[in-house]
Amino acid sequence: MSTTDSASSMSRGTQTTKWATISTICFVYFFVAVVVAHLIRPDLSLTTNFISEYVLGVNGLVMTAALLVFGIGILIFTAGLRQSLVAPTYARIGLVLLVIGGIAMLFVGVFPVEIQTTPEYLTMSGPIHDLAALIFFVSTVAGIVLVSFGFRNDVQWSRHSVSEVILAMIV
Repeated sequence: MSTTDSASSMSRGTQTTKWATISTICFVYFFVAVVVAHLIRPDLSLTTNFISEYVLGVNGLVMTAALLVFGIGILIFTAGLRQSLVAPTYARIGLVLLVIGGIAMLFVGVFPVEIQTTPEYLTMSGPIHDLAALIFFVSTVAGIVLVSFGFRNDVQWSRHSVSEVILAMIV
């Protein structure tokens, strides 16, 4: 291995660590914000209401920010994986699906959910939110599964392949 290859590999590893750190901060922020949103709105339940419903009301900015940061975290996480993963075609498709999921989560945050179901109160925000949420769930789960199968073929990531498939099933 030449000095240039070694320096490039070390730089790529440092960059990947930065991506991982930033995305972890985003994910932690999301989960803390969900807890804070629940404390602000004890009338809603994490078990019977959608997380998106916390956007509605006086302190909805907390959850709106959380959804946006979560989408950004997914995009940053995917960028880090792209740099460090030696990926076969199906894992690259998984990375694309994760990008789609991250962008969809940004739409979920920008377009709030609507609880009113009567036509005179509906706007385009609700259907856009619902479609984006559906795209987020489907593409993110499929992306995690495909990337986790790609982990099996990468020496650096092979030990994480089983845990990633389990994570996808939990999601």
